[in-house]
Amino acid sequence: MEEPKEVLFGTGELFIVTTDEMDVETETKVGESNGEAALNIATEFVDVRGGVGNDILKSVRTSETITFNAGFVTFDLEVISKFLAGNYSEDTEAGLLTFELGGAYKVPVNHLRFIHTKDDGKKITMDMWKAQNRAGLEWIFNSEEASAFAFEFTLAKDTSKNNIVVITEEI
Repeated sequence: MEEPKEVLFGTGELFIVTTDEMDVETETKVGESNGEAALNIATEFVDVRGGVGNDILKSVRTSETITFNAGFVTFDLEVISKFLAGNYSEDTEAGLLTFELGGAYKVPVNHLRFIHTKDDGKKITMDMWKAQNRAGLEWIFNSEEASAFAFEFTLAKDTSKNNIVVITEEI
C-alpha cells in the first residue's frame, strides 16, 4: 500500500533576518500570524507562431514575478516601519514611539524567513533575500474583530545568491 501524501496545515512564523547566520536569535519575529501566508509565482510567456496553421512553434518565458503575502494580528510600530516608506523614532524620555508616513522615503528591502512547522515537528523554511512590501498599509479599527496588517512582498533576485527564494525542508 502506498504511503499517504503529506498534508500541510496551518501557517508559520515570519522573521526579518539581519545577518547571514541561520540563527533565530538574530532574527526579528514580525508578529503573530492571522492564519494565512502564501507564496505566489506568476510567469509570462511569448509564443512564437508560424506555419500554415499558425501553430505555436516555441514558447519563451519573458518574465517572472514572485510575491509572498502574509497577515499579522499583533501590533508593533517598529516592525511595521520596516515594511513601509517612513521615518521611525523613539523618544524614551517622553515615552513616545513615532512613525512618520508619506513623503519621499525609500521603501525598505528586507531578507525575510518564513518557517512552517509540520505535524511531525520538522520545518519548511523559505528564505526570501530581497523582499519589498508593495501593498502599503490598511489599518482598520473595528469593534468586532482584531486589526490585521496584511503585507504583500515582491521578491527581487539577489545576484549574490543567484535566486529569488530558497525553500528547504527538514526530512
